[in-house]
Amino acid sequence: MKPRVVFYCLIVSILLPASVPVFALPPDSTRRFALVVGANDGGSGRPELKYAVSDAHIMSHILQKIGGVFPIDCILLVEPDRESFFGKFQSLQRKIRQAQGSAKKTEMVFYYSGHSDEEAVLLGRERVTYKEIKKSIEKIPSEVRIAILDSCSSGAFTRLKGGKMRPPFLLDDANDMKGFAYLTSSSSDEASQESDRLKSSFFTHYLVSGLRGAADMSQDGRVTLNEAYQYAYHETLAKTEKTMGGPQHPNYNIQMTGTGDVVMTDIRNSSAIMSLDKTVHGRIFILDQQDHIVLEIRKAAGRVTQIGLEAGTYLISNERNHGLYEIRIELKLGQEFLLSQDRFAEIEREPTRARGDKKPASGKFEEDGYKIVPWEFILMPNSKAYGQTIHYCVLGLLGTCSAKLDGFALSLGPNFIKEDSRGAQFSAFGNFVGHKIEGIQVASLINVCEGDVRGVQSTGLMNIVKGTMDGVQSGGILGISKGDVRGVQLGSIFTLTGGNITGTQIGGIFSFSGGNLIGAQVSGIFSYAGGDIQGMQLSLVNIAGDCDGAQIGLVNIAKEQRGIPVGLLNLAENGSIDLVGWKDSLTAFNLGVKFRAGYFYSLFSTSKKSLNSSFGDGWGAGFHYGGHIPLDPFYLEVDLGYAVTNNQPTDRYDESDLQMVQARLMAGVIRRKRFSLFVGTGAAYICRGRCIDTNAEEDGLGLRDLEWEPFYLVGASFSF
Repeated sequence: MKPRVVFYCLIVSILLPASVPVFALPPDSTRRFALVVGANDGGSGRPELKYAVSDAHIMSHILQKIGGVFPIDCILLVEPDRESFFGKFQSLQRKIRQAQGSAKKTEMVFYYSGHSDEEAVLLGRERVTYKEIKKSIEKIPSEVRIAILDSCSSGAFTRLKGGKMRPPFLLDDANDMKGFAYLTSSSSDEASQESDRLKSSFFTHYLVSGLRGAADMSQDGRVTLNEAYQYAYHETLAKTEKTMGGPQHPNYNIQMTGTGDVVMTDIRNSSAIMSLDKTVHGRIFILDQQDHIVLEIRKAAGRVTQIGLEAGTYLISNERNHGLYEIRIELKLGQEFLLSQDRFAEIEREPTRARGDKKPASGKFEEDGYKIVPWEFILMPNSKAYGQTIHYCVLGLLGTCSAKLDGFALSLGPNFIKEDSRGAQFSAFGNFVGHKIEGIQVASLINVCEGDVRGVQSTGLMNIVKGTMDGVQSGGILGISKGDVRGVQLGSIFTLTGGNITGTQIGGIFSFSGGNLIGAQVSGIFSYAGGDIQGMQLSLVNIAGDCDGAQIGLVNIAKEQRGIPVGLLNLAENGSIDLVGWKDSLTAFNLGVKFRAGYFYSLFSTSKKSLNSSFGDGWGAGFHYGGHIPLDPFYLEVDLGYAVTNNQPTDRYDESDLQMVQARLMAGVIRRKRFSLFVGTGAAYICRGRCIDTNAEEDGLGLRDLEWEPFYLVGASFSF
């Protein structure tokens, strides 16, 4: 094991109750960037879309997990205006230019989901024309540029002047292809459609299914752009032929030169893999714990299909030969699960009844098997009596119980909602929802949601969400979300999120995110992001993957530091721990340890005052914080520091003692990779003895006169 890694683990084991792993970034000759945009709002006169933003989140997730895009290189933009839309394009352009020096080649993927017409995409009340988008894409200095538009009439984008239809292409590290590819969800005169069953647009759902492995016709564990497009085209067309919106024909425009294949996703990079063996055939549906359809595939017998998924529990349904079969499996991290046909169990189809089959009675009426109650008072909750009831307004003494809530619930005891809640819940004790929430939960003790939350959870004790949290979660002690958080999560003691965070997470003692962080993570003692951060971490100890923002605390640890670490101890894989020795004109010698993370470092040192100078004899200590600019094999460093020396330890502020603030500029050259030599100059403001005079006549305090002293230095360092 590397000495640097050993030191990292030693530091963390001292500071934390459990050791924290140090990550290693694998090298990659090709670097892919992505700009993903989702907009539900198409302006006045147009219905608000339900799934454009969630589709953008899904596409961003897929590109990061198995699409070769590092989280730090993926920009997710939700409900933008024109200014932010073009601003992110410019930001992407700058990031790619900065990466071109270190990467063999760069690629760009642009994805948009939202409203559009024959000429432009619609961002609320504003418009961005296809010509403007095409011009922005052309300014991106990448060898390969891929644009995917999932919106109405988006096929007009592929018909801009200069376009020429060519067979779709593929890509790997050995290729030398250059150019662009435009994919759209519909032709120029068609509507792109959403599905409540899929909770997604048809095109994006089948495109994502293909990218996860359903489109891997070559069975090599990789999905090419050609495979993904062909799969999305055929499945989208087949599923929309009989819809009210009519058939939807995805379109493409390719202009590429060179040879090679363009790979969109590598299934083998998934956190878990499910393999459907040769015996499995028919229509396969994969549902997650929230009963969302993750993937849908029509599989023929005789071939193995690998599907890339995240670790977790899934329900696999198989329709074949007019029968329905199911199996529930749990995929573990790093596991490849082989599923054969004989492991499925046959089930009976759930009976359904069309609306209007039963007449209303006693002011209450039936709808799809549910009894709708406009308002009711409940003394004590009874799950059997109210198991199939939809309440609009319900009041309770010891609690309430509903199958669904579409309105308002208030009680002294707990409110129980077996399925979905849309509206507001207030309880002196707690609120419990079995599926998802769109609205508000307020209780003095506890709020629990088994699925997703879009709205507000507020309690005096704790909030628990087992799905995605989209809004505000405020708990007196703790807030827990097992899925993603998009909004604000607050807890006076700690906050915990199993997925990604887009927004703000604040915990009084501890903040934890299992995924990526886009925003701010704040806590009193410890902040941890299992993925990468674009934003800020603020606590005594900060730990994250790649950092493209700021870490502010006493100890900052990152896999790769591309931002600003502000702390006493900064550690990163793209940094070093250096033993440094130098001589300057103020001291006899100095010895220190430098912790560098990215372009910044902190330096702890001890010094021996010169016997031959007017400063006298004695030992001292110092701390410097500065920046490191690599110019291989040379480098420049500039820092600001504070040093103090003491001649007589028993007399802390003797007149011969020194306190000084130093500014230094150094230039060095690296020899034999780890050893370097450097020279430099600087200036020090020096104070002898007590810098603050407590005997000053005015205000009781005063600053003594400071001496200005220039100095030079020469030294060497060794990196571990």
